Amino acid sequence: MNKTGWKTSRENRFYGTNVWISEKRIDNVIQLIESNDSAITDLKIVVYDSRNKGS
Repeated sequence: MNKTGWKTSRENRFYGTNVWISEKRIDNVIQLIESNDSAITDLKIVVYDSRNKGS
């Protein structure tokens, strides 16, 4: 993530704990969906790219 220029929401570098927490949150959502036989009807993922600010 750091090599590609990504920053945390506070404009800092990523460290192992940042990545681990993100992966854990994604895993929790996947487990929740799978355990409830849920269907996603509307999903929106937003990625903010700070390199394009002001463009």
